[in-house]
Amino acid sequence: MIRDPLSQLQSWKKEGYGLSHCIKLKGRLRWLTEPCSFIGYFPDKKQHGKGASGGNFDSLPDVWNGYVQGYRDMFNSGIFKDVVLIRYEDLVMHPEGEVARVALALGLPVPKTVSVKEDKAKAHGNPNNRDSAVAHILKRSFVASYSAEELRHVCELLDLSLVKEVGYEVPECGAERSDSRRTVEEEAPRTRRAPSVIETVNSSFQQPVLESAEGLSADDGVLLLQDLGMYGSGTNLFAATMRSNFNMCEQGRRQNCVKFASMHKHSSPRAYLDAALGIKSDEKHAKYFDVG
Repeated sequence: MIRDPLSQLQSWKKEGYGLSHCIKLKGRLRWLTEPCSFIGYFPDKKQHGKGASGGNFDSLPDVWNGYVQGYRDMFNSGIFKDVVLIRYEDLVMHPEGEVARVALALGLPVPKTVSVKEDKAKAHGNPNNRDSAVAHILKRSFVASYSAEELRHVCELLDLSLVKEVGYEVPECGAERSDSRRTVEEEAPRTRRAPSVIETVNSSFQQPVLESAEGLSADDGVLLLQDLGMYGSGTNLFAATMRSNFNMCEQGRRQNCVKFASMHKHSSPRAYLDAALGIKSDEKHAKYFDVG
């Protein structure tokens, strides 16, 4: 699971757990800019105490960089049959869809209902309930917790290309970056076309599905659901998510390609609809999602 980096850093600042010693460093910017290591707490404190564990990082933003890079490498390695990357914001806003992705990756039935915890999830660390979490996401209120100087340093220390690759937009960092810090590559005219779906996601189980989707219109998912009489009965989120991920995948956004492929992980996207929506597609709908 990953989280918007500006939100994640403020969450660590509020309750750092193994990073608490970094957060407590004295000095205006040290909590953000100083090297940091996780401190592990062992069950038998009298015998083992506590000590560094989990790697060394150049700064707190580099913890985010390092872990997200690790998740990406895990996905690309091919070692694991499935790797599902979930954004915290998607889980808060659309829990049913994210639980369905996990169920499909595990080969389990998609639950018909998902019980969502509405109150506070823990008893320490000044937690939020779900309504507060949704409000923070929609309003980006966590940005106000940074001073202008802190925000400038965060934007310099984050790997912004990685931030965008996993589907986040951080407009605050766009405003903070001066022309002097732009790279030659960024200033050069963008003559290269965006990668195609197949070029962006090169995975054996995804490729045949995405090949079939190359010619798919963005509205075909909605049309299919309308034909099935399902669009107005709770599946709007599914249709909208499918359309959004397909459109952004076509624009070369890798994380959206991953999400799109995860939604269609069965032998065909039609099979995914059978599983996820509990329907039986007949032949007249096959044209929308056939993989041949």
